[in-house]
Amino acid sequence: MSEPEPSAATRTRDLKNFWFLVDAPMLSDDSLIERLHDAVLRPERILEEDVERTNKTAATKRQYGLEGKKKGEVPFVFEMALKGTFRHDVSHSDSTGHDRKHSIPRTPERLLEEVVAFYLRYFPNRVLTVDPVAGTVQAVGVEGDKGYAYLDEICNQPGPRPIVVLDCPAGSKFIPMAAEFVDGDVVVIVDALADAFSTPEEPLPRFGRTRLVEKPARIKIWQAQISAFKGREAMYVLEDTGKSKGGQRIQWIDFRLPWQDQADPSPLHLHVVPGGRYSMGTFAHAFINRGFHQGARIVGTLKSGGDINVLAIYER
Repeated sequence: MSEPEPSAATRTRDLKNFWFLVDAPMLSDDSLIERLHDAVLRPERILEEDVERTNKTAATKRQYGLEGKKKGEVPFVFEMALKGTFRHDVSHSDSTGHDRKHSIPRTPERLLEEVVAFYLRYFPNRVLTVDPVAGTVQAVGVEGDKGYAYLDEICNQPGPRPIVVLDCPAGSKFIPMAAEFVDGDVVVIVDALADAFSTPEEPLPRFGRTRLVEKPARIKIWQAQISAFKGREAMYVLEDTGKSKGGQRIQWIDFRLPWQDQADPSPLHLHVVPGGRYSMGTFAHAFINRGFHQGARIVGTLKSGGDINVLAIYER
């Protein structure tokens, strides 16, 4: 008789190209994952409970006495010694019990895996695999590269919000733009990046606080930022930003991810909500610097305009 296949092996096979979900993410937005799971799957029952209990009790009670007893019902020696009633109680109790409760685990990792598996079964065309460096967009069950324009096209089609998997190889540039710290202060990080990447001979252009820049000028600014980007230097900039805030943690942080290392189309917008649960090193080293050198995998929900709400980030 063959041994049953381990759960991880079965899930890895069933998830196909999304096998990396059988892993603990580097970062996850637990609240967003749970709300998406509830919105899409609508589970009727969250907890299962199985309680089993058995009890067994036995008791013996005997009474010896003179009152109301006929002669000879108690031994003669007792008659000589007892006055009134003598009770002798013997009891035995045997109680065994076993309470057993089962509950369905509600970890973010499990919920996200269930969401993706649900999409793969019922809405495969709304699960997109995106390689921003190669510039490819593939929908499950649909042949060929769909292209950048398909990101908006699928958002405008009826159905649950598309799931996008960014399979980012080495060389991916996660450009930190702005972050809100737990004290409510919002810091524009991209300005500090421009300072770090500038040289006296070639100062980098900036967007300015209003961001009201015409498209040709915006493309020029983006291209300068993208071309100058280096993962390690960007890591230092974000770390210094955290130090300037006294080591506070981040409530939310936004990144831009260039498409084929170009400024047009506009870089993808990644919105991450850690809720103060992760250290600065998670973003500065593990995501920006290591992601630049080794790549990363990102699962999120897609919005119009190339905007993505990040559900989880996985290391490669």
